[in-house]
Amino acid sequence: MSLKASVKQTKGGKTVFAVNDDMYSITGNIAIASDKGTMNGKIVEPLISKMSCGDITEGNIEFKIDTTTPVLDFGNGECDKKGTVQIGASSFPVDFPF
Repeated sequence: MSLKASVKQTKGGKTVFAVNDDMYSITGNIAIASDKGTMNGKIVEPLISKMSCGDITEGNIEFKIDTTTPVLDFGNGECDKKGTVQIGASSFPVDFPF
């Protein structure tokens, strides 16, 4: 996996020794390679990572696969490891293992 991104701390910068209040915003592009080929994506809504739960809790990545553009939505800010994949008018739930 290749990530060309910008990471910006958006909360918790003033509490140096309390990392659980830290929050980061990630923008940029991602490429995922496998033996089947490469899938490229663009972060269209910043990915929000909360250190209090260690997960990405918000944001969207739009991928380009042939003529399809699925969108991976990381959720609404809850630390629940749940999201959705939107392909056209269809939406599918996702449970993130990380």
